[in-house]
Amino acid sequence: MKTKKFTYWQEGDYYLGFLNDYPDYQTQGMSKEELVKNLKDLLADLESGEIPYIRKVEEFGLGRLKRSFQRHEDYAYW
Repeated sequence: MKTKKFTYWQEGDYYLGFLNDYPDYQTQGMSKEELVKNLKDLLADLESGEIPYIRKVEEFGLGRLKRSFQRHEDYAYW
């Protein structure tokens, strides 16, 4: 089963939330279950290609960074 992480909170009578991969796009529901349904619909719209200029959050790995230090006359270079 494919899963997606989402963030949600309650404001008054509504549950608001967004998919963590797409934080610019929020939706709401009268219950948490309705919010999840609306998030699934939103995901389908986002992945369909019909919405232009979608911003997406991704991550990349960092290996060990190696720095070399060289001295040239009186100037230091990284």
